[in-house]
Amino acid sequence: MMYFLNRGGTRYGPYTPDDVRRYLASGNIAPEDRLEPEGGGASLTAAELAQPPATPSFQASPQASPGSAAPLGTGAAGGLHPASQPISASGFGGYPMHTMTSSIPAQVPPPPGMDWWLVLILSICTCTLFGYIWSIVQSRWVKKLDPGSRATLYLLLPLLLIPAVIAIAIGGGIAGEVAGRGEEVIGGLMAIPVLVLSLGAAIASIAGFISMSSSLSEATAHWGAARIDLGGIFTVFVVIGWLTNLLFLIAPVWIQYRLDEVRRLQAWGGARPR
Repeated sequence: MMYFLNRGGTRYGPYTPDDVRRYLASGNIAPEDRLEPEGGGASLTAAELAQPPATPSFQASPQASPGSAAPLGTGAAGGLHPASQPISASGFGGYPMHTMTSSIPAQVPPPPGMDWWLVLILSICTCTLFGYIWSIVQSRWVKKLDPGSRATLYLLLPLLLIPAVIAIAIGGGIAGEVAGRGEEVIGGLMAIPVLVLSLGAAIASIAGFISMSSSLSEATAHWGAARIDLGGIFTVFVVIGWLTNLLFLIAPVWIQYRLDEVRRLQAWGGARPR
């Protein structure tokens, strides 16, 4: 018997009782979740379905004596017949049984719901402005996995530093006009804090993405094959993105590509078939 799980208006499955027991053990299904049998019928809680079936006791069949009728189920006219499609190690009726090799805990909230290619298009159309906004959205989701993550703080720092850079630059120009002389000296002095703040904003952005990468790797370490480990190559491309002014085009799209996989696995009930 196969069962379906309804959660949040989405139907998952079908699952065998053994699947339900595995999901209960891994935390993908809660004991109070209700599952409906395939083909209709009364629903059961996961805890009820996970209980091992009672093993019926059978008495040994009496030996047939010469001249007596054949025991029930042993002849063509008997009431018991062998299954037309026997169950084997490979599955029932020739259909393979899928082995789950990765799992996502049921309490993990869904990641930001936007496909990576759409993030790419919107970032290009807005000259990476959308990529910057979306990276903050991503960092907020990562903080739910790792409350100690500082990615959001790092990514918000440029919002404070860049206006300060603009204000200093405008202030330097006004001071030079008012003084009427020494514009080059004033301009040179103003260039120092502008450079420092600009560099600080860039470093904060890079630190934000590296922090997200580290938090994702640690928080998903127990997800098996579903672990999100962006690797050292991600850090290299983050630096390349900063040098080419494409940081908020490369990094958010890369991260969203991996988050899309998490959304797909959650749609499967938190597990990926081998």
